[in-house]
Parts: sequence; structure tokens; C-alpha cells
Amino acid sequence: MFRLSKARAALILAIVALVTFGVHARKLGFYLDDWVMLERLLDANGWWAGVKSLAQTNYAFRTLSLIVFPTLFTFFKDSAFGWQATLIVLDWALAYLFYLWLREWLRSERPALVAAALALMLPICPSSHYWITNISQRIALPLAIFSLLLHRRWLQDRDPKRLGLSLAAYIASLLLYESATFFPFIQAAVYFAGLKQAGKDPKDAAKKTARDVLAPYLAALALAGGWRLLYPVVFGHGFPVKLSLGLKDVLRSYESAGISWTTELYNLCRNAGIVWRHAAQDGQMIFWGLFTAGTAAALSRPSEEKPGARGLTAGAAIAASGFVFGYLPFALSGAYEPQVVGILSRVNAAGVLFLGTAIACLLEALELWTDSRGWITPGRILRGLLLAGLIGPFTWTNWYIGSTWVEAYNLEEKILAGIKEWVVKLPTTHTIVLQDAPSNYNGAEVFSFHWGFDAGLRIRSGRKDLSGIVVQPTMRTEKQGLVDYAFDPPHIAPYEGMLIYNYPSGQMRRPVAAN
Repeated sequence: MFRLSKARAALILAIVALVTFGVHARKLGFYLDDWVMLERLLDANGWWAGVKSLAQTNYAFRTLSLIVFPTLFTFFKDSAFGWQATLIVLDWALAYLFYLWLREWLRSERPALVAAALALMLPICPSSHYWITNISQRIALPLAIFSLLLHRRWLQDRDPKRLGLSLAAYIASLLLYESATFFPFIQAAVYFAGLKQAGKDPKDAAKKTARDVLAPYLAALALAGGWRLLYPVVFGHGFPVKLSLGLKDVLRSYESAGISWTTELYNLCRNAGIVWRHAAQDGQMIFWGLFTAGTAAALSRPSEEKPGARGLTAGAAIAASGFVFGYLPFALSGAYEPQVVGILSRVNAAGVLFLGTAIACLLEALELWTDSRGWITPGRILRGLLLAGLIGPFTWTNWYIGSTWVEAYNLEEKILAGIKEWVVKLPTTHTIVLQDAPSNYNGAEVFSFHWGFDAGLRIRSGRKDLSGIVVQPTMRTEKQGLVDYAFDPPHIAPYEGMLIYNYPSGQMRRPVAAN
């Protein structure tokens, strides 16, 4: 029965991932840093050359990314669909592993499955699903959850091989992305809560938690952290991420996370619903209704084992500590505040796991609070209706957000195609300045910064001698050239060889120097 339930959960989560994110997969493309990665790998002659090329950039800070991207490029080249399909598979893998881990602690299948499904569907981290460069984080999170799952089982059987594999997975996760750095503290919180509920003295429970959970993971963290400290020596780059220990910055990040979980989520679903319902065809509405009802029904199937007070206590410990430790790496950076749209929505990628857990446990508590005897009860009906009331808006919001990323990519290609007509026959090296082009489409990145446009320009034009600049609010036209005061010292682009492409008019002109 346990194997059948795991297979059923895997199938449900696979369907949810495909329906939620697969509808736009063939039309999605490359965004911002994706163009930089793609250009380097296109220019490299083979896998190892790709590794060495990426090692010259800040990709090396997340060291295992140097292996991941050239390996995937070997299969997909510049076909965006292959990369996007990989993201969907990783979405499913994260949800399924999260389900397995939660089931160990909640002692019940249904709340674990609901939490995993809702975490998959919560529409507040779209860049995690559509931004190819974020594949590093999308692999790191499943590895971290896999590590916690193996460690949980090691707590039961004390098999040293299991512990070793758990810590190896954790280290690999840290060398891909840092968002799961403090996940072991979530494991510690739920383990400590379980020991206390079992009647253990708080001091003894704390000592046991420190010995069984924190000690091995802190050793692994020290090992990975030591490698990170060697980064400037090994690769010759400065640290791309800086710590910010100011209390105001940390609290502001958590405030933004709380807003993402509540008012921004509500407003996003409401506004997306208004747009989507006006644009959707009858067939889409029918499919949406069937998917919403079918998923709610599948997730409402009673478990043979109920979580009870002990399981719900574990769920509360996971949700609360997950909010704290899931956002802590970003809170300490001072530069990554959670957003529900755009590139920085990836900051919510870990947090949605624990928001899904909180919702699932509240739904379970609601049914336990009401009379739950029999197959059809008021509590079960109310729970199913509430679940459908979440799945429906989450689904249309994800579909709408996906469509904005499609339109953002179409805009990028339109911009590059317009410039290509002008530059394909230029006889000498030029710098192309992109003027008055949209930096985003309803939150989805277009060419908001130089580097994406710069690399995309060379890829699509076939001219390796070109460079690209995007006009920014921090730029001024000075006698010596176009000066960007966002940098210290300011970046100066000389007028010689410069052409300005005005996107609305589709015209190219030479710059006029300031007096």
C-alpha cells in the first residue's frame, strides 16, 4: 500500500507540474543572464571548454554550476524548450521529494501530498519555473530535501552510509545555490519538537538535537563554506554576494516575505483572474474547471493514517522554522528582497514549500476539528471546497504569469530582429545602445540590464565584434561619452563607433555629444 500511495503521489504531482507549467513551455525562451551563459557555451568548443569559459565568470561562485550548464547544453544547445522541460522535471522532483520528507514527519500521506502540491502551484516564484539560469537553485533545493529525507531515515536506523550520502547531497546543494543553507535547522526544529512531545526533558532534547542533527550538518556546512572562502584564490574573482548583518535589512526581508505570502499573493491571484477570465476561451475555462475539481478531489482522498496532534505539531514546527530559515540566506544578503513577479521572485522558491505546509496543516486541522467519521462529512466537504478555492486561482495565475514570460521573450526577439536589420552589414566594430525599449512585460524580464542585451545581440546578429548597452536612469551624456553613474568609478562608453537604436521608431542614429 505504501508503494502504491507513493506512485499515486508521484503521478498527481507530475500532472500538476505539467498542467501548471507545461502549457507555455514551447513558447518560453531565454532571459537576462541566460543569454550570457548561452553565448559562452555556443562559443566554446566542447564540454570542457564550456566549463572553463563559465569559470571565468561569477557562475564559478556556485561551483557545481560549471558542470550543470555545459552538461545540459550538450543535450539542448540553444533550444529553449529542452531547458524549459528540464525546469518542469525539476519542479516535479522537488515537490515529490518534499512530499516524501513531510510524510516522514507528519505521519500521514494526505497533508504531505497537499503541502507538496500547493508548494508546486503557489504562483509567487515564477522565475524559479521559467528562468533557465535559475536551474542551479532548482537542483539545489531537491538535493537539500533529499539530504533531509536521508538524514530523517538515518535517525531511525543509524546507517552510517545513509548519513554520509545525506551530507554529500547537502554539500552538493550548497555548491549549486545557497538558498537551502539553513534547512538543517528546520530538521532540528521538528526533531526537537517531536522529542519534547514524546516527554523528553527540554535540556536532554536540545542536547540530542545538537548531537544528531546540528553537529553533522554544521560540519558539512563548514566544509562547503571553506571552499567558498577559497573562491577568490581559485578563480580570481571577487565575491559576487555580500553579507549584510544590519537588523533593519534582515527585518525588511522578512516583512517582504510575509507580504508575499499574504496580500501580494491575494492581489496577484485577483488581478490575474480578471485578465485571464476576459482572455480565456471556452475550452480553456472548461479545462481549468476540470483540472481544479479533479485535483481537489485527488488531494482530498482520506489517508489511512491521520496526522493527529503529533503530526500537526510537526507540521507547525516545519512551517514556522521554514519561514525563518528558508528566507535567512537572502535576508543576510541585504540585496534580495522577496518579490512575487520578476527575476527576484526566486527568493520565494524555498519559502513556498513551507507556506504550502502551513496551508495543508490548517486544512487538516479543520477536518480534525469537525466530525470526520465517514466518507462524506461537513468537515470533508468544507475542506475540499477550500482546497478547490486555492487550486483554481493558483492555476489561472500561473497560466497568466507564464503568458507574460512568453510575451517578454517575444519582445526580446523582436528587439534583436529589428537591430539585426541595421547591423548585419556594418563594416566595423560598433556599440549598440538600446533606447526606449521595455525593460519588462508585466514583471517578466525583457532587456533590463546590459549583459543580457549585450550577449543576445551577438548571438542573434552573428556579429561577435558588437557590444550592447541598455539605457538606464543612471546614465548621462557627457563630453567623453555615455556615462553610467551606477558604478564606482562610473562606466564610460565612448561615442566613437556608437549607434543608438530607438525601439519605438525602429530607427538607428549616431549619438550627439553633450556640450
